[in-house]
Amino acid sequence: MSPKRALKPKRVYAIALAHVQRYPCSVQHLRAVMARKFQRSLAAFEGDRAALDAALEEAITQLSEAGWLNDAALALAITRSLHGRGKSRRYIANKLSEKGLAEHRAVALEALGEEVDDPDQVAALAFARKRRLGPWRRGEGGPDVLRRELGKMARAGFSFDLARRVLSTPLDEDEDQADGGR
Repeated sequence: MSPKRALKPKRVYAIALAHVQRYPCSVQHLRAVMARKFQRSLAAFEGDRAALDAALEEAITQLSEAGWLNDAALALAITRSLHGRGKSRRYIANKLSEKGLAEHRAVALEALGEEVDDPDQVAALAFARKRRLGPWRRGEGGPDVLRRELGKMARAGFSFDLARRVLSTPLDEDEDQADGGR
C-alpha cells in the first residue's frame, strides 16, 4: 500500500511517537519500522533519505530522553513476561536477541535471578503445569510418554536434568488443591 503523501522530515517525530505509544519497541525495532516507511514514501514520491534518517535519529534521542524508548526496561518487562509464561532462560535470551535487545539480556536475566530463587525451575514447573506434563499429566505414563515429555521440555530450552527432575516430582497436596484437584 503506497502512502497518500510524501513523508517529510518534520513529520518523522510525530510518526515515531505514535508508533511507540501504540507498540512497545526497542530502538532497533523503531529504526526498522521507520526505514520501511521511508522506503515506501521514497518509492512513491521524491524525497531526501539522508534528511529522513537525520530526523529519525533526532526523534529517537527525544523519545529516549522523554522515556518512551527504554531498551533496558523493555528487556526486563519481556523477560518477566516470558518467565511467567513458563519460558526457559535460554528461550528468553534468544527472544531478547531477536527483538534487538541483546546488549540488555544479561542485565535482565540477572535481575530475574535476583527476583526468583531458581528461575529455570520455576519456569519448568509452570511449563509442565501448563502443558499437563509429569505430575499434571492425565492418565498413566510409560517410558514412551516420559520420553515425549522430556523432548517437549528440551525443545522449550530446559536442561535434561531439570526436565527429568520436574517430570518426576510428585504433586504436593497444596499444589494439587491450587490446581483445582485435577
